[in-house]
Amino acid sequence: MSAIDRHRFDQLLESEGPGPHLSIYLPTHRAGRNVRQDPIRLKNLIREAEADLLKLGLKPEECHAFLAPVRALLDSSGYWEHQLDGLALFLDGDGLRDFQCPRRFDEFHFVGEHFHLKPLLPLLRWETSFHLLALSLNKVALYEVTADALEEIDAGDIPASLADALGHDVEEPSLQHHAGARPGPGRETGIFHGHGAGDDDKTGEIIKFLQLVDDGLRARLKNLQAPVVLAGVDKLIHRFHDLSKHQGLIPGGVAGNPDSLESRRLHEEAWEVARGVLGAPARRAAERFVELRGTDRASAKLQEIGRAAAAGRVESLLIAADRTVWGTLEGDGSVEVHDEFQEGDVDLLDRLAVLGLRNGAEVIARQASRLPDGVAVGAVMRY
Repeated sequence: MSAIDRHRFDQLLESEGPGPHLSIYLPTHRAGRNVRQDPIRLKNLIREAEADLLKLGLKPEECHAFLAPVRALLDSSGYWEHQLDGLALFLDGDGLRDFQCPRRFDEFHFVGEHFHLKPLLPLLRWETSFHLLALSLNKVALYEVTADALEEIDAGDIPASLADALGHDVEEPSLQHHAGARPGPGRETGIFHGHGAGDDDKTGEIIKFLQLVDDGLRARLKNLQAPVVLAGVDKLIHRFHDLSKHQGLIPGGVAGNPDSLESRRLHEEAWEVARGVLGAPARRAAERFVELRGTDRASAKLQEIGRAAAAGRVESLLIAADRTVWGTLEGDGSVEVHDEFQEGDVDLLDRLAVLGLRNGAEVIARQASRLPDGVAVGAVMRY
């Protein structure tokens, strides 16, 4: 099982052609009694997918053989005990690919000559999840943060503490503080005290510790653009920002010793720090669409957008991730919309997103309620 990233997404994108391609999305649970419902959901979706495969002309024994890798998941209890918020499954002639996702999906399946990828698009932009690095000299922890959860994850090679990194404890005179004035809601600053000779040595060891944390963070996340919010006393946060080579660090942080902050507060304040940064590209694209709407540089009409996307004229494409529009899309971008699903139909929003990505458009998928005027699709043209 893997996490989705742009490389894996592109592999799914390129898997098109003859032979059935099955895409399955379902919500999952991290813990609790609801975990037992997740394989039942998958079993129902497999049954529906099998009916679609039979309609395509596959024989029952061919369907059974094709679906075997997915069915095998149903009886694997350990598989379901280590899920996140959503599960995405993709099956074709090359086998099964499964992705744990920090995003809750609606139950959905699609059988066709390509994979259905639209539900994954918000994950590629890091708008729905990020990481939180909680920093103190006594404990370092890495969390995955979604809209619904804050969960500590395996930190990899990130040192668990200063003692773990350097092999001995260091007292905190250069970082001890008491609360000072609050620069903003929920933000605690501090007044730090040093105590004579030796402080420079301790500061040097702390900097070495933070450098090791940064090395471990970049090795753990691999993608230097992955967004990370820091939590810690102000001086540690500032020093880490100054020395870190991780390009995805979000300015500021959750102020206060994370060892003593309850998880609810960490979750709420981390989102407060991250929200403006993660949502900025989508806001800019939406504002640009509103600014140009009514001119030939912007459109919310599927037919116009289809032809423009095929010609590579789309600069940015806004897609409603929670809507489905059935119809057909030709190679030249010609679109035919159907009120209800017909045999051979595709989700036009999914296909337009794929077409836009292939031709260099910035593609943003959000809930329709978060798009201008609730449109299902909107495009800004390059010319």
